[in-house]
Amino acid sequence: MNTANKLRITRIVIGIIILVILYVPFQDIGIDIPSFYVMGRILVDIRYILSGVLFALACLTFYLESSLLKKGKGTSFNILEDISNKILIDGLLILLSYQGFISVVVAIVVVLRDIVVSSFKTSMMSSNKVLKNNKYTTMMNVFLMLGVMLTLFYNLPFEVWGIYVSELFVYIGTVFAVLSMLIYYFQIKEHFMKN
Repeated sequence: MNTANKLRITRIVIGIIILVILYVPFQDIGIDIPSFYVMGRILVDIRYILSGVLFALACLTFYLESSLLKKGKGTSFNILEDISNKILIDGLLILLSYQGFISVVVAIVVVLRDIVVSSFKTSMMSSNKVLKNNKYTTMMNVFLMLGVMLTLFYNLPFEVWGIYVSELFVYIGTVFAVLSMLIYYFQIKEHFMKN
């Protein structure tokens, strides 16, 4: 197994751990989770801080994987990459929207975009063609990761001043998701028109 796939598996494991930490109702099974106030007014649940740290580590694996791909030490698209991205990003967007931290529209748009793009990439692979990521995909990932990370950290320190940076980043990432899907559509449309 190459290093890129090890990083993808690590991301899958971290994503599952984060989803379990945030979804399991620990209070209902008798486990008290500590909370504390920041600046005397922002109630912070330690589960989200721990999940934010784990999410930051998972984001680091994205960076390391892209460095390996640039050096030619991994495959550009495979099923592990697809699964790891879906669990980490899409899973968290769905959970955070369910818990009311982000808009449900964001989760729906990004998840639908990922389903469509995955089908495009799979279709191209069956023709022995590779559908490369475009700059909007990179921007989508950067803004969504920063937005989700800030959401997990309760938008601190910006929350103290009432600046909603986490929401802004998530919405910008959603716009880039739509743009990215459109670029993929035009790439695959040209491919199928030629055939």
